[in-house]
Amino acid sequence: SNSKMNELIKRSLTGIVFLVVLIGSILWRSSAFGILFSIITAISLYEFYRMIESSKANPQKALGILVGTTLFGLNYLIAFKWAGLEILLVMIPLLFLFFINELFSGKSNSFDNIAYSILGILYIAVPFSLVNYLITFPMNALKELHSPLILLGIFIIIWTNDSFAYVTGSLFGKHKLYPSISPKKSWEGTIGGGFFAIAISVLLSYQFKILY
Repeated sequence: SNSKMNELIKRSLTGIVFLVVLIGSILWRSSAFGILFSIITAISLYEFYRMIESSKANPQKALGILVGTTLFGLNYLIAFKWAGLEILLVMIPLLFLFFINELFSGKSNSFDNIAYSILGILYIAVPFSLVNYLITFPMNALKELHSPLILLGIFIIIWTNDSFAYVTGSLFGKHKLYPSISPKKSWEGTIGGGFFAIAISVLLSYQFKILY
């Protein structure tokens, strides 16, 4: 129908714009990477906490986003040699704010709220913070601080896996992988996605010598 086609076109255009912005920020300069990925960290934390709010817990959403993006920013400064590891000591009082803030919130299930708030930091902010060290991994003898090819290669492999898992699953998928978790995923799609992800990783290893 026209409505489904229009929705598909909108989603496709949105995806293309996001890919252009993401790839551009990774390749262009460190400041563009830092700004975009700090925004992605904040949005991801917001979505995580919003999902938790649909259950019985009440995570500290605003504080969690603040602490998570701060953690990303601190690791950005460390990765690009603008600060030492000691700057991470700032995180200690920030993490204690979760406990202090909960004391005065008056909400029930305090321990659950604190646990889910900190889980967002561990599940979302810590992995994104570590991405800083991928993009500063030395690619050559000059030890350049902005070396985007490893991070770009990882994204290409992930996108290849997802795209071909969808295509092969749609064409050949008959055996469900885990219906209770993701009813549309199949063994055929998983194997197809994995095969093409390995194939593209081999090709990338010749293009990006650091991956060889």
